[in-house]
Amino acid sequence: EFSNNFNNSYYIDLTHRKDTTPLVNRPMSERKAPGSTFKMIPALAGLETGVIAPNSTINDLGYFTKAGKPYPKCWIYGSSGGRHGAVNVAHALEVSCNYFFYELAYRMGNASEKTTAQGIATLNEYMAAFEGEIPAAKPAMCGNYLDHNLGITKIECRKFLKTV
Repeated sequence: EFSNNFNNSYYIDLTHRKDTTPLVNRPMSERKAPGSTFKMIPALAGLETGVIAPNSTINDLGYFTKAGKPYPKCWIYGSSGGRHGAVNVAHALEVSCNYFFYELAYRMGNASEKTTAQGIATLNEYMAAFEGEIPAAKPAMCGNYLDHNLGITKIECRKFLKTV
């Protein structure tokens, strides 16, 4: 209705609907959990800090046990008991492999102090696009910074910080 010829009556109908708001750009105007779109940020940080290389693989075991209970699971394990197997960063992004990013965050948090500081600095650099920073990871951030500025739940926040 809007390409080539502008339909004014249709536009007025859209702007005056009481039950829906089809012209609201929800991804840009509402605070929502970033979900898998956030996976690009630790992927880039891991590559730039050398914690992983483009051809590095991580074997998806289904559920991640290194950060303690409750064990976070890859979505495919939770839905069907399946696993992605050995995946590199490109494939992990393609199939949205949660396990890969749990392990990556764990490696970044357990790397040398220099690499960990560099990883946080790199994450902060990428977070600038989201108008925020990730200060040194502290449990007190749950309920404050991460869940308010990234829109993630307190449980997700605690799992993230426990992993990092």
